[in-house]
Amino acid sequence: MIVFGMVMTSFCKEYWQVLLAQGFLMGFGLGCLFTPLVAIMATYFQKRRGIAMGVASSGSAIGKLLP
Repeated sequence: MIVFGMVMTSFCKEYWQVLLAQGFLMGFGLGCLFTPLVAIMATYFQKRRGIAMGVASSGSAIGKLLP
């Protein structure tokens, strides 16, 4: 979904097409990747689970902002 959204964004000629391609397609694809990440992080860490999930979540957000 992420790659398909990126490809469709390159063909966009109007704003609503960018919103559809990048916002919905890529957003759904990234959401499908982020949810298992949170579930897996919770199983690996027992003692400092909150810190581990916080670092993973913030690292995911920073990785999305930087190209």
